[in-house]
Amino acid sequence: MSELRNVVFELLRLRSQREGDTHRVSAEGELDLSSSPALARELSVARESDAASIELDLSGLTFVDCAGLRVILCTDAREPGRLKVRRGPENVHRVFSLTSAARQLSFV
Repeated sequence: MSELRNVVFELLRLRSQREGDTHRVSAEGELDLSSSPALARELSVARESDAASIELDLSGLTFVDCAGLRVILCTDAREPGRLKVRRGPENVHRVFSLTSAARQLSFV
């Protein structure tokens, strides 16, 4: 297991850690235009690792906008199939459903 990284940016808290062949990134709070670059950086760290998969846990989110959605979709597009997304609460997942991103991503 690798070192646990905690990143706090305004209303978003990220936890990032390698566990075996999976790099897990958990997001809590609000993922929006101002905080999405922080998530992009953490997902970039995960992508640069040799982890076979990246798991993004959205269960702690209370809000997501199109900027956050874009970061997630771009990460998936760079290496299709490597990113697995743990679904957020219904109000967060609704953004994925309305934009058809729910069909593009692998939810676990």
